Amino acid sequence: PVAQPTPPVAPTRKLAQPVFEVEAARPAPKRRSCSAPFVLILLLIGASVAVLAFVASRTPFFFENLFAGGFARLDHTYTSSTNDGALTDAVGVAVDGGGNLSVVTHDGHVVRFGPDGAPLAGWSLEGKDLAVWAIKADGTGNLYITSGGVIHKLDGPQGFEIRSIEVSDVFGLYDLAIAPDGSLISYLGSTSDQLVRFDPAGGEVARYRNPISEITGDTGLPPWQVRIAIDHDGAIYLLSQDTRFPPVFVYSPEGKYKSKFGAYGDNESQLQHPQAIAIDSKNRVYIADSGGIKVFGTDGAYLGVVRLPFSGLASGMTFDKDDHLYVVSRSEKSVYRFALNEP
Repeated sequence: PVAQPTPPVAPTRKLAQPVFEVEAARPAPKRRSCSAPFVLILLLIGASVAVLAFVASRTPFFFENLFAGGFARLDHTYTSSTNDGALTDAVGVAVDGGGNLSVVTHDGHVVRFGPDGAPLAGWSLEGKDLAVWAIKADGTGNLYITSGGVIHKLDGPQGFEIRSIEVSDVFGLYDLAIAPDGSLISYLGSTSDQLVRFDPAGGEVARYRNPISEITGDTGLPPWQVRIAIDHDGAIYLLSQDTRFPPVFVYSPEGKYKSKFGAYGDNESQLQHPQAIAIDSKNRVYIADSGGIKVFGTDGAYLGVVRLPFSGLASGMTFDKDDHLYVVSRSEKSVYRFALNEP
């Protein structure tokens, strides 16, 4: 028999074996302690609380004014306990061009402070049975004080009289305001019902007749019921304390009637006992009332309130060149300075 060939045997494939590398055991990661950031946070909170407590102790009503819609916050209080600096029965406050502050009392005593708040020498208006109503300061340091129906122009630092300004009227002059051009405006009330303008030297230059009676159809108001302010455009504002009429009458620099605004009542935007008026650099109108100092736009829109650190009425207000508001009251023995929260 013929031998059959042996069939070829297919070569066997050697499967590759997986190679495993054994890694060296790694140490478990250390957990970071959270105590350090926590301590830092506590320190920051403590420091913040300390700062806020310090601010609150130095500026009453800071948080209420800042977070509760207040228009300004109290940032400094002026007091004087010297013999020539008794702030008793203050009726007006003025700031001159150098930042010096002058406060006048109803009996004619003037208390002065420097720009840094340091008390300066005070003096008294000469005369018997004085009844002072208002004080204003010009850019050169002169003061204008109304008393006995007369405007007294005085040297601010020393108090000597430069001249007196008066008119032939049964009631005379009570409140006054200084216009941007340096002229003075005052009001003659009742049947006279006139605005009178004087130049800086005290000479009468113009009269604007019937500013109130032509609007109300009634006689003019007694001059002691009218407060005056002038904005930075020269417009004249008369604040009426007679509840029969709107509180504010607005006139052009030439004494022409423009508008009126405000109402009497107990709503937030209304007035009950308006006592004083002042205007800031943006021509916003501030009126001292029993509910604080109400703030209005030139169109009469209510803008907010400045809360006072006392319960009485503010008797006098003014602004400095940096828009700090200074307030005095006949019930207080301090001057309060406010910084505006609204730019």
